[in-house]
Amino acid sequence: MLFAKVRKNIGERVRKELLHREVLSANYKVKTDNHFVYFPVTRKINLHGVHYITIVVEPQKKKPKSVVEYLEEKYGKTTTQQLTKSFDIVGDIAIVELPERLAHFDSKVAEAVIAIHPNIKVVAKKLGAMSGEFRVRPMKVIYGENRTETIHRENDCLMKVDVARAYFSVRLSTERMRIATLVREGENVLVMFSGVAPFALVIAKRKPHTKIVCIELNEVAVQYANENVKLNKFYNIENICGDVKDVIPERFLNWADRVVMPLPKTSNEFLDVAFKAAKNGAMIHLYHIGDFENAEELIHKVAKENNASVNITGHHIVRPYAPRLDQICVDFVVRKKNQ
Repeated sequence: MLFAKVRKNIGERVRKELLHREVLSANYKVKTDNHFVYFPVTRKINLHGVHYITIVVEPQKKKPKSVVEYLEEKYGKTTTQQLTKSFDIVGDIAIVELPERLAHFDSKVAEAVIAIHPNIKVVAKKLGAMSGEFRVRPMKVIYGENRTETIHRENDCLMKVDVARAYFSVRLSTERMRIATLVREGENVLVMFSGVAPFALVIAKRKPHTKIVCIELNEVAVQYANENVKLNKFYNIENICGDVKDVIPERFLNWADRVVMPLPKTSNEFLDVAFKAAKNGAMIHLYHIGDFENAEELIHKVAKENNASVNITGHHIVRPYAPRLDQICVDFVVRKKNQ
């Protein structure tokens, strides 16, 4: 292999020039001795202080950059084409999805995940879709410690969660930060279907002078939410275990400056109580599975039923949910009549 031999005191300058001239080879390692640096090159170019020599070396083996690359390299493309290409990492747990017909591939996929992400301690496999009112899914640990509890770090917050017993999505991280940047200091923020309180935690981190109330039906999730409040040393979050349809009429009528509704599949069924919780001029963030036109028609319909009008300030796709189906968010301001 051809190498450019240069003195160490000019090595960095020469390296940059070789990169700029696109002659530095990525297939071989740079070598050094006491006085010289040896850069692998694809051809000779005229550079001051550079001498060229030939060294017999083996090309360095390229490390796979992804789980798919790792599996393709070891087992071929035919098999990996049948695998789900994406997976979630929550704390030190990787959550993968594999067709049942490829169950014999569990250990190989786990091996690939650990090879690419050495900080992962547990690989868990989804055994079915999310179900029930708590939005949890069955899981099976296929590698590592037999646990589904972890601490996830997001937006400078620590979030403790059991991924098999409470709903949590890492894919809403950007959305949580978006909401937190919209919140103004001093607001009363109501988070419905709050889970382990990820929305509240990110808001509290950015806006410590807000009052945040979380309502969640899953008792396990509320226990973790309370742990998370202590873990992050926040003092402006109240977690309530209960049904929003019961809790809001009892305690939070016309209370909220902002209502967050992160329950995309059936949040439309709770728009009525969201309107009841909202002050005149409050902002509501409705998450929904479907299209914008359908969501906005629903919002106007429920507003009319609650003797209110709305001003839709924005809408966007949060993430793909299924083929030809998206999770969306619609932001709107509530105007209550006679107030």
